[in-house]
Formats: sequence, structure tokens, C-alpha cells
Amino acid sequence: VEGWIDADEAQRRYRHLCDFERMLTETGTVIVKCMLHISKDEQKGRLQARLDDVEKHWKFDPRDLQARARWDAYQQAYQAALAATATPWAPW
Repeated sequence: VEGWIDADEAQRRYRHLCDFERMLTETGTVIVKCMLHISKDEQKGRLQARLDDVEKHWKFDPRDLQARARWDAYQQAYQAALAATATPWAPW
């Protein structure tokens, strides 16, 4: 989403991750994957709370608002990553 890597690099990283997970399972490791997700509304509330509560100001970063503006792109990226790393030996 941020443009730090191109599509080829993303695919290479997905392959490395899947290969690593396969190696782990072949040696007896049980992999449990969890994707923690909050809704766009929940995120909005949490960001607003950081502004409203003086004790949470330290958590606020203006870059969070920039990232929020790309919510849909992040959701697509998460879906792509989950799809690329769902394997028979380490499913989501």
C-alpha cells in the first residue's frame, strides 16, 4: 500500500513465508495463524479517543489519518496476503 515494495517482491516474500511455514510443520511445529481485524468504524472511534483523552494523546500519530484514508487499499492488501499465505500445511 505504501509502495515500499513492488508486486514481484511481495510475491517473493509470500513464497518465502510459505516455504518457512512448510519447513516448520515438517519438523513437527503446529502453526496457528490469527488475523486480528477491527472495522473502519472501530478504528475511527479509537483514533478519536486518542484525540479526546489527554492520557491517550501519546498514541496519536498524524500518519494514522493518512493510512486511514487508504483503508480500502489496506483491506485489499490484507486479502491478498491472506490468500497468498493460506496453504494446506498452514491454513488461515
